[in-house]
Amino acid sequence: MYRALLFKELREVWWTGAIASVILCCVVANEVGLSLDVETYRPTLPSYVIVPFQTDGMESSVTVVSAALAVVLGLWQTLGESVRGTWRYLRHRPIRFSMLLLTKMATGLGILFISTGAPIAIYLWWAMSEDLHGSPFEWRMAAPTLSGWLVSSTVYLAAFLFGIRQARWFGSWLWPLALPLPLLFASAQFGARIPGVNYITLLCDFLLFGGILYAAGERDD
Repeated sequence: MYRALLFKELREVWWTGAIASVILCCVVANEVGLSLDVETYRPTLPSYVIVPFQTDGMESSVTVVSAALAVVLGLWQTLGESVRGTWRYLRHRPIRFSMLLLTKMATGLGILFISTGAPIAIYLWWAMSEDLHGSPFEWRMAAPTLSGWLVSSTVYLAAFLFGIRQARWFGSWLWPLALPLPLLFASAQFGARIPGVNYITLLCDFLLFGGILYAAGERDD
């Protein structure tokens, strides 16, 4: 049962992660200066020195693309079921509704972090290979980018909660956005320079996760 649900979720949303991964791979190629030799048609790296994570391109691209993918995933997995009218069918499956939601969220978060994390891992590998770019690398240089990437989990859970809640007042429906928006702004402006920003992100994730389980129990379909 869990495997069937997992495959169902993957079939519906795998393409969103593929698009995000391709976009970030293009960003990585641009950041490392990768180009195509028109004579040999082979990829080449620049001969000049490039310092990893010293431009805003990688940090802002990771934050924006990851957040956009998180929103699409969270809404597709919840509002998509509402549009198709399948929530009632899912609630009557021989599986606890809370476990069904956990499977959905595990799939969404897995696609989110794997599809965006793979290009980041490639860039980190290049950054740690100092012979490829001729400049030193320290992990603290990657901290702002990784913090922006981590915030995407909060954005995903907020979008998921937004899509699953049933609220009469539009303002009440929008309250899940109160958590990720300040985090996204702080990540874009200050990166990892805010003390404990990653712990704040994890705390927001915990609160949103609890909100999702509560909202699921309040649904009347």
